[in-house]
Amino acid sequence: MSSKTSRPPSAAMGALPVATVGYCYGGSLSFLAASRLPVRCSVAYYGGQIPRWMDEMTPAAPVQLHFAENDRFIAPGDIEKVRRAFGERDFYTYDAGHGFNCEDRDDFDPVAARLALVRTLRFLDRALLGAA
Repeated sequence: MSSKTSRPPSAAMGALPVATVGYCYGGSLSFLAASRLPVRCSVAYYGGQIPRWMDEMTPAAPVQLHFAENDRFIAPGDIEKVRRAFGERDFYTYDAGHGFNCEDRDDFDPVAARLALVRTLRFLDRALLGAA
């Protein structure tokens, strides 16, 4: 790999606003990015590591969080811990199971997925474009 192409991704992040969106472990990594990288904002869907990581890091960028109320992998107490820490503004729960946004899963919930998508796109518009 040449030195021209071996720059870390963060080297290019000053050119345009960058957002992260992640699902499941990727949701946890999106939260991590808001805490460790110069991103404009992050969206995390059912990030199971967030309750454990949030005591050690504070996001520097706005974060929107989506959790499933019937999640078999994230305890209700952990979801409530995140809600108490981040408040209600960009924190959402859905009467659905883990992976409600994935069409290939048994827990896919088209109503919850559509609502979460609308909320995500509005959040990204607000954070990246300054839209109200």
